[in-house]
Amino acid sequence: MTSVQFIEKWSIPEPNSGCWLWVGSIGSKQPYGSFRKRGKRYYAHRVSYVAYKGQIAHGLEINHICKNKSCVNPDHLEAVTHTENMRWSLVKKVCVRGHDLDSENLYTVTRSNGKVFHRCKKCHYICNRKSCLKPMGR
Repeated sequence: MTSVQFIEKWSIPEPNSGCWLWVGSIGSKQPYGSFRKRGKRYYAHRVSYVAYKGQIAHGLEINHICKNKSCVNPDHLEAVTHTENMRWSLVKKVCVRGHDLDSENLYTVTRSNGKVFHRCKKCHYICNRKSCLKPMGR
């Protein structure tokens, strides 16, 4: 069985959030989906990331954009530095205009210096729309 088949077998899609919920073991100390193979513990979200997106670069961690630690949907996972991962854990669940900051309403901007920022798509649209309506020359 391939890793993709294994992830699909042990997860179910959640239709409202788009999360793939891990139905196998969930850790008590760290509430991530996990399993054991030949006596070694593997975290399901990391296995999913590698299976769908490729290797995790040295020094990076896997962040759950959706904030659901039992999610194994590769579209909800991203490889980030520890600092960025900790910053994400402090991120609000809604933006300043009250839009939900779920994975479908976020886009990621990576600056040339390597810094990663996450923005609300709805606010981005509103701001761009307003700038289009401004008179020229102002």
